[in-house]
Order: sequence, then structure tokens, then C-alpha cells
Amino acid sequence: MKFTKADLLEVQVATRNSVNQTANKLQLRLMDLLRPYIGQKIIKTTPYRSATKKISIILDPIQAELHLRGFRLVFDWSFQYTVYATLDKTYRVSESAVDYVKRDIYICSIRNGILEGFREFEPARTDYMALEVTETREKIAALEKQVSDLKSSIGEFSR
Repeated sequence: MKFTKADLLEVQVATRNSVNQTANKLQLRLMDLLRPYIGQKIIKTTPYRSATKKISIILDPIQAELHLRGFRLVFDWSFQYTVYATLDKTYRVSESAVDYVKRDIYICSIRNGILEGFREFEPARTDYMALEVTETREKIAALEKQVSDLKSSIGEFSR
């Protein structure tokens, strides 16, 4: 496998699009699965915050299914008013190393461990292209150089 800068960007972009697409589907699926539990306790606090048994029965198979597809899904029950999850996927960057792309996913709103509801779904973008990323990075670098040159031109007046 080649590990040129351009090839790595292509793989990173493809992985990002895959993670975002999976996150979009997952968020909608979890909202549908958890909707019947609005008004019910979904978090237990002994000795640390985690899903109740009835919720774990729903979520554990989803985590296992995603794992088989090369994703890792970790739920974060520690927030007081929301439940989030992180979805990530690795991609190879050399013969002996990997990097990863991750996406934080809003799951639901809670109060005192009770499911209160959901936010409006806002899908993540799934159509990034490597050329677009490269061109945008070049534009950002050019703009940063312009700003630096402008600051230098009035350097004696900077604070």
C-alpha cells in the first residue's frame, strides 16, 4: 500500500465520510429505539453512571454489530443533562501505524437519569472530497499569510 500524502488524504476523507454516514444512521436508529423510554429511568448510578439493564439490552448488540464493521462505539453517561456517544474508525497511515476518525453523537436529553427527549436531527456531511480539502487548506494558508503580512505592516502598533 502507498502512503503518500495524497493517498493518505484520500483514505482519511473516505473514512470521514463513512464515519459520518454511519453516525447519521445510528443517531436516527437510536432515537427510534429509545423513544418508547421517554419519561423512564435509563441511567443507573451504582457505583458509576451507566445504562440501565433495559437500555443495555438495546445498545450492546448495536455496539457489537458496529465493531464487526470496523467501528468502535462508546457511550458517555457522565453528563448531567445529555447522553453522547463517540463513533470512531481507524485507517492505516503506514506499515505499522493507524490513525482514526471520530464523531461525537448526541443521543438524548436526560434529567436525573430519566430520558426527557431528543434534539432535532442535524445530519453530518458525508460528501467530502480530497480535492476540496486540499484546495480549502491552500486558501486558508494564503489567508493566514495575508493576515500575517498585514500585522507585520503595522507591527509597531500591535499590543
